[in-house]
Amino acid sequence: MGSLAVEFLDASTTCEEFPGENMLSGDPRSHGWRSAENCDYPQEIILRVAEGVARVETLEIVGHECMIPRQIDIYTTK
Repeated sequence: MGSLAVEFLDASTTCEEFPGENMLSGDPRSHGWRSAENCDYPQEIILRVAEGVARVETLEIVGHECMIPRQIDIYTTK
């Protein structure tokens, strides 16, 4: 099974140098997304599967070794 097309829709905050769109680039040189400094938590990121309804079996979340989230909650909807 191949990768799904996913769209970035929104994030609670974003750092200008590291916008939310970066998290889906797939480019190893990308620096990803970062929340704004001193922001409120929790942060929310909204993504949409571009192909409508899909069965997601694996979700890969990669974080920087110095910026490891304490908790990640994942919600889905139809």
